[in-house]
Amino acid sequence: MSEDRAKGLRPIDSGFKGACPRCGARTLFRSWIGFAEACRACGLRFADFNVGDGPAAFLTLGIGAVVTVLAIWLELAPGPPWWVHVLLWPPLALAGVVLSLRVAKGAAGARVPQRRARGAGRAMRRVPVVATLVVGLAIAAMVALGLWQLLDRLPEKEAYLAQLAGNPAKPPVAFPAAPDDRLLFRRTTLDCRPPVTVARAGAGNAGYRLIATCAGGEKVQLGTTRDPLGRVGWGGGRVTGWISHAPDSTPLIARLAGTPAPPPMLLVADRPLSGLAANTQPDVGLVPNNHLAYAVQWFLFAGVAAVIYVLALGRRVRPQAAGSGRRD
Repeated sequence: MSEDRAKGLRPIDSGFKGACPRCGARTLFRSWIGFAEACRACGLRFADFNVGDGPAAFLTLGIGAVVTVLAIWLELAPGPPWWVHVLLWPPLALAGVVLSLRVAKGAAGARVPQRRARGAGRAMRRVPVVATLVVGLAIAAMVALGLWQLLDRLPEKEAYLAQLAGNPAKPPVAFPAAPDDRLLFRRTTLDCRPPVTVARAGAGNAGYRLIATCAGGEKVQLGTTRDPLGRVGWGGGRVTGWISHAPDSTPLIARLAGTPAPPPMLLVADRPLSGLAANTQPDVGLVPNNHLAYAVQWFLFAGVAAVIYVLALGRRVRPQAAGSGRRD
């Protein structure tokens, strides 16, 4: 490509194509993100392109801001467990930075000759306003999310758990026709009308839970067994026990894609069916309360973003200060 054609080459094009900003030959990189020593076609020295850590820092913080927005949406909509955030966002952020770093570094390098042509004596602004504003907003959003988890969601969940802890001592109630988490661990009774179907569900160390579905759709946990092929015959009848959540078979992808329906209620029988082991009494300690961990997670994200940006600014300012000292 001639120098005339290269005049229309934008810095972003140099990044995408790995093209020399002077002649347009695809000689800019010797590796994925490593500049070549010089252009083999026109001799322009790429080794003099001192872009520092600017592209990496900008991408880390820019993609971090996007990831933060998506994480906020995920937290406020489906509200998945904390480990979903851990498994989802770090790999996505890392992949986004690695895949786009070549383009950003190439574009930053291609601007070096343009700045020199416009006059090397004009110094860059030491603190970039737009980048600092974007990073500041992202950090503020992460801190706000941490405070929301710590000051709002955590006390709310603790009050809810305190209510659940007192439910077993309250008078029995009729089995709810619709999901109502306020009734978890309350004593209850149910007349399970036939026809009844019985299915198995995992029960951890206890083996398998035998769960009956009544004619009206109510679910009753009859007991547990370690026999993976164990079956019981039960035609229904009056059952007493505690209110709990039935197993939720909704796939994780489906829960993330839309607003999940509340899990159906389950009556955990206080006396097992003949041939089955007794059910474990529902324990309020098994109800997750991860909001303190969420708060720490958001504060750590904010701290890491702030440290990365301060280090990037330091790397940017030091060469300019050194250059200014040499001119003096």
